[in-house]
Amino acid sequence: MSQLSPIQLLACQPLKLCVELPIAAQDRVSTHDPRELGLEFYKQIQLLEPQDTQGEDAFAMAHTYQVSLGVRSPMGRPYAGLNFEMVYSGQFACTERFANNPHHTLRPEQMAYQHGLSVLYGAIRESFATMAARMGYPQVCLPLLNFMGETPTERAAPNAQDPSSVQAQQGTSSSG
Repeated sequence: MSQLSPIQLLACQPLKLCVELPIAAQDRVSTHDPRELGLEFYKQIQLLEPQDTQGEDAFAMAHTYQVSLGVRSPMGRPYAGLNFEMVYSGQFACTERFANNPHHTLRPEQMAYQHGLSVLYGAIRESFATMAARMGYPQVCLPLLNFMGETPTERAAPNAQDPSSVQAQQGTSSSG
């Protein structure tokens, strides 16, 4: 039975999309094994300022987060012959349905972070596959990754630097 998710995507946009062929042939040594990727990640979450609302939207507006995810191939290690770096950002709201469910063990921030990263990574995978196909690399896509269990490590300060200009942090996620 399908149910409405307690986390809803309000907006999603790419901040950076870059897929390129390494210039030198010797730099085109690549990996296609998901266990060997060593992808580099940038992850950020920020609580958005609540807006003046009343009624059933009040909870969601007070629990709306900006989640950003950047993924890139490691320097000198193209994936399937391509270097890439992509950053997406989205706004995610925890709905009243979240607040009324006693079975949720995660805070709204954690729930938005985990689900937000998963949704944004799906958008990154789709963009990568489309761009790779247009560059003559059909049927190349990034592996599925699972972001459940991830927790925000630090809170972003208001007016944090735009994720499209921030160096990606090396990280790992469990695949699944």
